[in-house]
Amino acid sequence: MMIIDGVFKKSAMALVIVALITAWVGPEAMWMSIVIGWLIGVVNLKIMSGNLGQLLGKEGVTPALFFMNILRFTGMLAAIVLLVYYRAVDIFGLLGGLLLVLVFLLVEGLLIKKSG
Repeated sequence: MMIIDGVFKKSAMALVIVALITAWVGPEAMWMSIVIGWLIGVVNLKIMSGNLGQLLGKEGVTPALFFMNILRFTGMLAAIVLLVYYRAVDIFGLLGGLLLVLVFLLVEGLLIKKSG
């Protein structure tokens, strides 16, 4: 959980900076798209880390775990498709928010590997 907390804190700080700059300079809905993409990425990461903890436990892969992973993926995909279909978000902002979480996950993993 140490990695997830670090990713959340660092990406949240970067999100505020990026969203403020984008709100000032970019198109109207871009900053909101970045925030929504970040939220989807953080929720996905949190659920995925819980499922990974179960997977590495004594039980291994169970039907319930498999179902939860399929449900997580389907929910995330449905949310993204609906938001883009109804033009509620800008696709590039949404991808930028998701990328923000992934970049800080990579950075946090490298920092932990380097220190340990």
